[in-house]
Amino acid sequence: MLALLNEGHLLLWQSNFAKLQFHFLRRRLAMIDKLGKKITLPPRDEMLQRLLKMNDNNHFQERFYPKLLREAGSEKVAIGVVMLLQLAIHDYTTGMPASMDAVMNMMMPDLIDALCPDEEVAKEAKAFFEQAMAAK
Repeated sequence: MLALLNEGHLLLWQSNFAKLQFHFLRRRLAMIDKLGKKITLPPRDEMLQRLLKMNDNNHFQERFYPKLLREAGSEKVAIGVVMLLQLAIHDYTTGMPASMDAVMNMMMPDLIDALCPDEEVAKEAKAFFEQAMAAK
């Protein structure tokens, strides 16, 4: 009898757990929808050409652009594009003078344009970046 009762509790627990998982999945999908339009970043070759058109500095080609090219072809929302760029800038400028971070941030609008094939998402990403910088 105890084994059946335990099995019943286990089935009830599993059922409630599945409902809870579904609830969180639904909430997560709703949050993703609120984040905005999703884009696919350009393929690696196209992304590199767009970056080189923006700035063909050898140091960027060797040390900065590879950090961005790893994400070529991936899906992002505007906030994701800004986060990708900020993480790459942080990795790239580690060990450099602090002013280099500011110089890279001045390039953000051009970097966003280079990565975002969609003008609407690029505009949203730039607005998000400006808000983030204003909050510092």
